[in-house]
Amino acid sequence: MVKNRKLLLFLVFLMGCFYFKLVGQIIDYRTEESPIISWNGVPLYDARLLALAGISSMASEPFAGTINPAVTPATQKICLAATINTLKYESFQYWGINQGVRQEPNGLSDQKILISGLAITLPFKNLFVSAGWFMNNILEFPSFDFIEEYYDESWVYNGDFKGKVNTCFVAFARQFGKKFNLGIKFDYNFGKRELEINDIYNFIYSNNREFNRIQHRENHTLNYMILSVGARWQITPAWTMGTVLVYPFKGDVKRLVTREFYSSLTGERLAISSQEYTNDLFRPKKIHIGTTYKFSMGKSPISRRFTIGAEVVYSFWSGYRYDFFNETLTKDMRDTIAMAMAVEYGIYKKPQDIFFRVGYRFDPQPFKEALTNLHAMSGGVGIRLGKFFWDVGLSYYFCSVDGFKQNHLVLNSTTAILLKGGK
Repeated sequence: MVKNRKLLLFLVFLMGCFYFKLVGQIIDYRTEESPIISWNGVPLYDARLLALAGISSMASEPFAGTINPAVTPATQKICLAATINTLKYESFQYWGINQGVRQEPNGLSDQKILISGLAITLPFKNLFVSAGWFMNNILEFPSFDFIEEYYDESWVYNGDFKGKVNTCFVAFARQFGKKFNLGIKFDYNFGKRELEINDIYNFIYSNNREFNRIQHRENHTLNYMILSVGARWQITPAWTMGTVLVYPFKGDVKRLVTREFYSSLTGERLAISSQEYTNDLFRPKKIHIGTTYKFSMGKSPISRRFTIGAEVVYSFWSGYRYDFFNETLTKDMRDTIAMAMAVEYGIYKKPQDIFFRVGYRFDPQPFKEALTNLHAMSGGVGIRLGKFFWDVGLSYYFCSVDGFKQNHLVLNSTTAILLKGGK
């Protein structure tokens, strides 16, 4: 009787997995390996960059070289900075068992508060260096706990998703003449994605409450390198152009997937499967092309300046591969063109400067099937008081897929201090 019940449960479980695989990606633009909000990334580590729609040439001084190394400040000063990030995110579906888990049309949400970036800039004569660490991506989804009851029986399905990708970077910039900068940056990216999903069947047997549980766990440890080469042209004192080529090298990801069966009735724990494998890891190449223009107004002791920026980012997603153990999973993806515009209004009055920022980003996602365009409205403020800087940036991401809406909110707070020199 017990063996038959266990066999029946296992068959139902496999049928459920097959069903979830069929409906896996209908109303969501993400899959099991995707970041928390956007496939193209979100600037979680710099408040000014976030407020100004992620335009690479408009990052704060200590984080200026994180995208385009040629933008690393060419000034004789040392600057330290740290960022705290808060974000709230949503999801409609989950992954982990046979590449598809369950949809939740009403959506679930979660939020996080964490330190997301540390950076330093260092001048060495004609060479300018920035280095540090930042959180590249978060690989998490809201945890879920579904319960269905049938008289004296119930089915519980819960899951917990954790993971993030960290980046350690060093960027070098050199000024050639007065109008041209060339930069190079090396990123080492490392991270982990973990999940645990429990499929629990509760029932009454001989007047006792018993349960059978199937537990699915995944652990993916990844690392890869990126080389970025950037340039910046000072066309006029007010007009600047910049570009950067981002070239990721093939990395690797070590995968461990286990699935266990446990019955409280017999106390038996059975390992249904346990697999380890090392796969190649691929990331898309990118090209950034951007420009800024400054309008100065007013005279000393108070001056005012508008800085307008725009950028286009082309990401080569169509050649993306996702290797999972012994197979390459089909990913029908397209190249994407993200576009951003932003404005900063600065009021300069020694020893205090005040900044107001707004921006917009159009961020199409690479999947063709769940065709999705993310939109981000951003804004923020900044204060510079002597050698101290404080910036706050906010970005609201939203999209609609087949009538289902998703919203994500990101808030950064960056604090910096000058240790040597200054304006």
